[in-house]
Amino acid sequence: MTTTFRPNNAPLRRALASALLLASGFAGAADFHVDASAAAGGDGDHGEAIVSATRALAAAQGADFKSLLSDMVEHLESDVSGSTSSLYGTLFEGMADAVDPGVT
Repeated sequence: MTTTFRPNNAPLRRALASALLLASGFAGAADFHVDASAAAGGDGDHGEAIVSATRALAAAQGADFKSLLSDMVEHLESDVSGSTSSLYGTLFEGMADAVDPGVT
């Protein structure tokens, strides 16, 4: 059973809370991002990918920071298509590799 990661470090807690707030704001403004992507000359798929990625990241859970980052990668790979999942997945996978297990 996986529990929600709750960092003991106050600055890390604030950073993660800010990231989740940003993610929920992106997801809440999905139409805006799709329309903005299309208005910039695309077909809107970049906006959809960013919204899907932020939803996937917000759904991740873990008992410690390493497992949270690893779960973020798993959610990105399973819930998001296109290059967005690969780019963000590589970022968070590299971060997970650099963190020792049990760090909170």
